[in-house]
Amino acid sequence: MLALIVGILSALLFGWLAWFVFGFGPILVGLFTVFGFLLAMIPLNLWLKRRMEKIFAEVQGVIERDQQKMRRQVSQLQGRMQGSPKGIQKQLEKQQTASIREALKVLDQITPLYKWNVLAKKQAHTLRGQLLFQIKDFENADRYLEQGMNVDPMTVAMKMARLYQKNQAEAAEKLYRKVKRRFKGDKGIVLHCLHAWILIKKDRADEALQFLTDLKEKTDHQVVRDNWEHLANGRVRSFSNAGLGELWYALHLEQPKTARVKQYGGGRRR
Repeated sequence: MLALIVGILSALLFGWLAWFVFGFGPILVGLFTVFGFLLAMIPLNLWLKRRMEKIFAEVQGVIERDQQKMRRQVSQLQGRMQGSPKGIQKQLEKQQTASIREALKVLDQITPLYKWNVLAKKQAHTLRGQLLFQIKDFENADRYLEQGMNVDPMTVAMKMARLYQKNQAEAAEKLYRKVKRRFKGDKGIVLHCLHAWILIKKDRADEALQFLTDLKEKTDHQVVRDNWEHLANGRVRSFSNAGLGELWYALHLEQPKTARVKQYGGGRRR
């Protein structure tokens, strides 16, 4: 908001100088006014953009650093065949929560920029909502995602997942219809598969089959083809989005199946 005000003041100043000081005609006054606006807005917006990008990069850096650390820990535990899958998963979730809480503190650096640009606030709320969703702080995630932007399929999928979890499947379907044109084919595969999954969960298998039949013409994704085949042959229970991997499980609607691991070195076998 302040950036726009600065731009307008700069435009008025240049227009005033052109009209009253230099005595230019209407055309030149108009050009000077536009020039004054751009002279203020371009460098100011570039500064805001760079500052925001730096903060977002710092947030991503914190998360990636801790993810690498967790991957090394998992490899070490699996290499030594120590710990149950559930135990390892719990430990990883605890570490991920701590990592994201740290990243959220870094993201707080963007707050002073809100008064300069409305989009800064919306972009920050979108990222904050995504991060809170990841650690299952759903109440706060809902608030920030609602104020954020539908900039990518995963953000919209998170919103749809939350609507479904709150027994608002119709609202989830309405949201999908609103944004589906933006994310066609494989670009929005998680959205399309989530929509089909919700139809199945609401006992609308016939609609899900028709939806996948149409979707099959727009994408050759394996999960879409497999689920279409299951429904076409009456195997509704075989419908699964597990083939999407982490993209699907990150929505917290289903849990991945974990293999049982044997413990050695005197430990009790499982």
